[in-house]
Amino acid sequence: IRDETPKEIAATPTPGPKDGVSQESTDGRPRGGGVEMGGMGGGGVAAPISLRTLRNLNTFASFKNPVFLLYYGAVGGQMAAMNMEMLARSLLIYRMTGSGTVLGLMALANSIPMLFFSLFGGVLADRVQKKYVLFAGMVGSAAITFGIALTLVLGYVSEESSGSWWVLIVAALVKGTLQGIMMPSRQAIIPEIVGQEQLMNAVALGNLEMNLNRLMMPAVSGLVVELWGFEAAYFAMTAMYLMAAAFAFLMPRTGTMSLRGRGALADIKEGLVYVRHEPTLLIILLVTFVVVLLSM
Repeated sequence: IRDETPKEIAATPTPGPKDGVSQESTDGRPRGGGVEMGGMGGGGVAAPISLRTLRNLNTFASFKNPVFLLYYGAVGGQMAAMNMEMLARSLLIYRMTGSGTVLGLMALANSIPMLFFSLFGGVLADRVQKKYVLFAGMVGSAAITFGIALTLVLGYVSEESSGSWWVLIVAALVKGTLQGIMMPSRQAIIPEIVGQEQLMNAVALGNLEMNLNRLMMPAVSGLVVELWGFEAAYFAMTAMYLMAAAFAFLMPRTGTMSLRGRGALADIKEGLVYVRHEPTLLIILLVTFVVVLLSM
């Protein structure tokens, strides 16, 4: 009886699913072979994401703004140079002195002005065009970095000249002052560039750039120092600061500024009083202060 089964019936293929919908068996479960729409179920293959879909994503929406691109280039150049310098400067002064105390003193000289002068930087950001504050700070940083590079080339500052470490301390002090003055303008200019609609996206992209620089540029700095010396690292940082200044110079003027006021100290006092009566802001500032203090 087994051998009498007609070959036509044995060779007949099982009907497959039509139009991408899997058939169901007698027990209600879907059979294999069909393509599930909108997913990977049933052994099917999901439809690829089209280029049009990628273009419609809002992840990089702020990059459509040409002014934000200039800002991004300016801040990126500054952050790249600053993170390179953090490693190069620390390594150089430690090799010069072999003292952890001097290394800590240099970090303190860089951090304290950044903390206190940011208050005056906020007042300045309300009264002067922010692009000018950024441009001046970047040019000043480039000049200081170039001066350190020249002292390295001339041999006044070197790993063998342990008595010249004070030059790096003074440079760190001035750099911290400039960064403190620039910081409020760098942050407050973002909503003036992109508006409230894309503010969160622009801030997120800025944080991405900042963290990538923190991750990559110290390694780049160490590689440059190892291959070509501290002089090459400082000349590279000078070029980055100048590139950042060029981007800042090309930015148009944004927002408004107020030349009238009761004075810088009165404005700082008013801001501190406001923060004291806003518990949420106060907690955020205290937590940020502790994190920055311990991480710098």
